[in-house]
Amino acid sequence: MVLALERAAAPDADHSPIGRWIAPWRVDGTVLPPHQFAVAKGLVVLLWFFGEMAKFRGPFVALLPPLEWLPAGPTVWALRGLIVAGSILVLGGRAPRLGSGLVAAGLFGAITANALVYRNSLFFVAAVLLLIATHVGPVSTWLLRVQFSVMYAGAALNKLLIADWRDGTYFEHWQTVVLDNGWWTSLDGALPGPGLALVAGWTVIVTEFALAAMLMVRRTVWPALAIALVFHTIPVLTDGLTFGIFYSALVLAFFVFLEPDEAEHSWSPIRWAHDPRLPWFLTLTYVGLALTKDVLVAL
Repeated sequence: MVLALERAAAPDADHSPIGRWIAPWRVDGTVLPPHQFAVAKGLVVLLWFFGEMAKFRGPFVALLPPLEWLPAGPTVWALRGLIVAGSILVLGGRAPRLGSGLVAAGLFGAITANALVYRNSLFFVAAVLLLIATHVGPVSTWLLRVQFSVMYAGAALNKLLIADWRDGTYFEHWQTVVLDNGWWTSLDGALPGPGLALVAGWTVIVTEFALAAMLMVRRTVWPALAIALVFHTIPVLTDGLTFGIFYSALVLAFFVFLEPDEAEHSWSPIRWAHDPRLPWFLTLTYVGLALTKDVLVAL
């Protein structure tokens, strides 16, 4: 199991004393491990970049029916206010755990109050931020990493229980009707054996179950992350699909698995991967490239 992979903060550690704000690009000097703090900052930036708050709507077919009694306008603005306040605390570093909790509360409130706002990607971001907000030591870090195993196991089980996934119907419809991919039809006709959709559907199910198991075993975490990166990048390359914020948020959140103590005796690329500034840098790079992609294509 991936247990107690980092030392708890010393009792006299710098926890951002009153009156001190950390520069937005720094991830040290707080009660949070630097990598978790970097992930929290990156997720907040991605939420703003993708304009998730603008997609909030008033209560409608709420997961908790009493929420439908709330007034639409004030509810939306209250949820946005939570995220604004939390974002300031996270990016400023003044109270990163409280800030992460406020952002998570705003997201959970939005997806709970309106079924049309709910998306698995937003739930994932909210869950990661909530677990960062409740960080108190190694056990919290372990729970944060378990979240990924739960996500993959749930996704695999959900597909396994659907007949259209098991017989390839869903995958075939997705590729030929929803995405209208000509290359899929050509490849399916050229390959012998069972239908490509059947093979692809079961490959997804088996891969997700395998990732759920591998992420729970310390020695297989790194291979699992490599497989997961390839697994999620294939749809980006073949279909241009990032599923909104999900792809970038998931890849960024992989940094919660980094173990700073192991970097001391590792070869250079591994030490670079453990640099707490890296996930923050990758987030800014991703946002910058996304903002300038239209200009680059035009050139």
